[in-house]
Amino acid sequence: MASTDAISAVCNAIAHILRGAMAEQADDLGLTALNPTFQVYTAEDFTNTGSDRRITSGASIFLYRVLPNLSQRSPAGRLLPNGQRYFNKLALDLHLILTIWGSDPGTQNRLVGWVLRTLDDYPVIPAAILNIGSDSEIFAGDEAIELILSEIDSDELLQLWDMLGNGDLYYQISIPYLVRQVEIDSRRLSQPGEPIQIRTLDLQRFDGVQS
Repeated sequence: MASTDAISAVCNAIAHILRGAMAEQADDLGLTALNPTFQVYTAEDFTNTGSDRRITSGASIFLYRVLPNLSQRSPAGRLLPNGQRYFNKLALDLHLILTIWGSDPGTQNRLVGWVLRTLDDYPVIPAAILNIGSDSEIFAGDEAIELILSEIDSDELLQLWDMLGNGDLYYQISIPYLVRQVEIDSRRLSQPGEPIQIRTLDLQRFDGVQS
């Protein structure tokens, strides 16, 4: 029963996972002084150097594409106790890039390995994490999403980065991820057809005359 806030919740959940893991491991990694941060970015954040959201060490999460899920285009809508059903769910795949920011090459490369290793421990993100920070239940308790390390064509990535940086920002290592099958519930009830009153069989009809 994911609501229309599901996409936002997924991006925030990834940032939450990285923040929580870094809070536990920063001392062991020797990164406490750098205070790595993890934020969900808009396109403007990449070039807005004066923003307090600007990341110097850490990672940004940027949603750059949303496509229909091809394996299950129209999952059945939620069924109510009275037998009514909502319109089909909208099944989506979310394409993200996580950009790694570091104050120096060593820090940046260490963060690349750490982010990859940390998120690999969360191939499935449950509703308990997806709903963190929300005043209402966005995902039902039995729902979850898949987070997969993905691929992106080099030319496409560089073109995307060039647009995000507006030609003025040096490329930073960016890792593609795929979030599979985020199912958003409809708020509209499906109207059932009228019950069948009469059934006519045509087996005995010939030339328009019934025997």
